[in-house]
Amino acid sequence: MSVPFSRLASSEVFELTAQSGEKRFYVHKDVLIAQSEPFKNAITGGWSETTERKLSLDEWDSETVGRLVEFLYTGDYQYPTPIHSSERAGSAAAGLLSAPRSKWENASSSPNRPLTPLDRCLDGYLSEDTDDGADWAKLMPFNAQDDYKDAILSNAKVYCLAQYKSISTLRELALKRIFLLLLKIDPLPRHNESNAVLNSLDLVNYVYSNTDSLVSSEEPLRKLVSQFTAHNLESLQQREELTHLMSSCSDFLSELIPKICRRLISIPKSPEVVSIPDPVPSPTIGYFTTDEVHHWTDPWRRTSKIIPFRITYPTPPGLPVGINKMNISNSDNIRINAYVDHTGRDRFTINIDSWLNTKLYTAGCTWMEIPGTDQNFQFGRYSTTQDHPNHQTRTSRIITFSRAYAAPPAVVVVLTSLDIHLVRGWRVRTYVTNVTAVSFVIHIDSWDTTILYSAAATWIAYPVGMPGVASGRFDTRHVRPLHPPQENTAGHVGFDQGVFGATTPNVFVAFDSLDVDCGENMRVSVGFSNKTAAGMNWSITGRNVYSAGAAYIALA
Repeated sequence: MSVPFSRLASSEVFELTAQSGEKRFYVHKDVLIAQSEPFKNAITGGWSETTERKLSLDEWDSETVGRLVEFLYTGDYQYPTPIHSSERAGSAAAGLLSAPRSKWENASSSPNRPLTPLDRCLDGYLSEDTDDGADWAKLMPFNAQDDYKDAILSNAKVYCLAQYKSISTLRELALKRIFLLLLKIDPLPRHNESNAVLNSLDLVNYVYSNTDSLVSSEEPLRKLVSQFTAHNLESLQQREELTHLMSSCSDFLSELIPKICRRLISIPKSPEVVSIPDPVPSPTIGYFTTDEVHHWTDPWRRTSKIIPFRITYPTPPGLPVGINKMNISNSDNIRINAYVDHTGRDRFTINIDSWLNTKLYTAGCTWMEIPGTDQNFQFGRYSTTQDHPNHQTRTSRIITFSRAYAAPPAVVVVLTSLDIHLVRGWRVRTYVTNVTAVSFVIHIDSWDTTILYSAAATWIAYPVGMPGVASGRFDTRHVRPLHPPQENTAGHVGFDQGVFGATTPNVFVAFDSLDVDCGENMRVSVGFSNKTAAGMNWSITGRNVYSAGAAYIALA
């Protein structure tokens, strides 16, 4: 944003100097006057700055002054992104683009209330129409060992400079960015000690050294960082830096103690309260498409999104996955892999990847959350690469249940990964045979001219006759012939009477077979509609689809 002084009329620009005179910036006087009353007073008040046309910001480093100048001209500024601990952390740069915005609801001011959640602690300080969409695009998926110190401190310096020069719009923008970064770090399982949390004490020290307390209310940034400290006290309590801050900064201690006390209010007071077990949750079903993260015209090799669970589980749940949508270029092999990782007690990451030269425009998958305490459902994933490294028409393996059933269970199997040659037709199916109480045989086959380099399938088993559960499969061949290929096929499946009572079930549905011509892109999707306790309508759409089939599990 710096402009050579010689190129500007000397009477119209002012020179801003940063710390130790290490860098100079030249800003038009009208820009300074419009944005800041202190700047206006210095420029028009007849002081030495007026005649020398120099404004000293020597207490601030050149990066912070540069961000101020950038904001004066553009209304925005750049700041460092977190330093990532691995390439994987950066593989889904927009994984949080669809993270929900906080609701600026008014919280009770009662001294006996529990500690306010961090996402509500700035109620009234940030405007309701604050647009955080652009900033989420800059934030990577959280990794506990990433270094957020520079990203947060750079914004804190901008905040303090903006407050010093009374630039309210810049101060609010910097506060919002610190708020979003701390929100990203805060909701961790308390047993995790992350670098991001531990390094936050540098932020606390800077904020309390460079801001002043207010008479009638808490200074906003002080309130935010003390609230964050109270929320993460378990991780920070053993740090010498915290002890030093509490002993050397009376303002910090006086603002932190009430928040710690409010945290104690929400802790159960008697063993009887915590000893009552929560009901065992039933499996939950969810869906994800890459369209939630990026537009289909911008194909990515790796697409990820962090998904919060509806509850915090005692132990991480199981998450079987199946593919239900694909739009992949026919310029190279059909390569797709849907899977989950980084599963915790309160969240997991869903991933849909391609590799090498494959262009995956869009894809979708479904998952089922199976609590670790569930004794009915078992699941697993099988890949043809476990038996052979390359092309083979037929592959099978005996799968043994980790817990034997009393009788042969129902077993549902769906596709979750494919690598098929681009020009020989796309034909694949997975199915099971020889189901007993202790094992079954899983199959993944191709046929005709198809070259199937690899494929993977997810299987899910549960007791036959289990209340509130129905499963099965449907296929375009049930309602029409193979030829000619069609773009839209629909049908209906019914559920046994009384399985769901009056409850409309949730449905896990994914492909288990495909026979698609390779002359155009692979475009297929499976869906359902008009769900009731008695059944549902299904549809399979796509280009040049000779046949396709899908398996489903419906849950009350």
